[in-house]
Amino acid sequence: MRSLLLFLLFGVALSGIAQSDLGVKSFSTSMRKPNMVTFGVSLNAIDNTSLTSKNGFFNMGSNWNIFPFFNTATVDVNFANVFSYGGMITYARLYDSVLQQDENITESKGYFAFDTNTKWYFYSSGRYGVYTFGGPSLIVADKTLFGMNFGLGGEMWISPTLGFRLQTMGKYHQKSPLMGFTHAQHSIGALFHFR
Repeated sequence: MRSLLLFLLFGVALSGIAQSDLGVKSFSTSMRKPNMVTFGVSLNAIDNTSLTSKNGFFNMGSNWNIFPFFNTATVDVNFANVFSYGGMITYARLYDSVLQQDENITESKGYFAFDTNTKWYFYSSGRYGVYTFGGPSLIVADKTLFGMNFGLGGEMWISPTLGFRLQTMGKYHQKSPLMGFTHAQHSIGALFHFR
């Protein structure tokens, strides 16, 4: 939990630095030119709070599975100024000490997730972008689960090649016998453009 809070604090501090004038020259009014490729890495938390949870939402202590390392890699390709298509691969772990859909699981379990999605940037300026997204999803755990992902995110660029992303994604999958897989996934990470 401390790691996630430190990352959030770091993101807020960088936001303040990016908004102040530190002699950094302004760059392009759009960081999303057609055919531009963006790579990213992020740390994410699996929020397994059920909609009927008695523990309440955002109860990080009893409902969130936080992997302590960067565990997601992303690639996005812009096909228009306000649209991109991308994919992500995540390794995550559900812990038996944390409630999964208000129930305990019998053992901790790791899994891989493969998500593809199309992003629509409904707000975009030189340094900031806010988007919504959706697409198909695949989880490989005790069995292979198919589903959908959708969510909302934001980007902040501190240079033409380095930025940060904060994102929340809902994932709806078939139910697994070992663990329920309909959950939210919150992430914070770094973005890179290579020109």
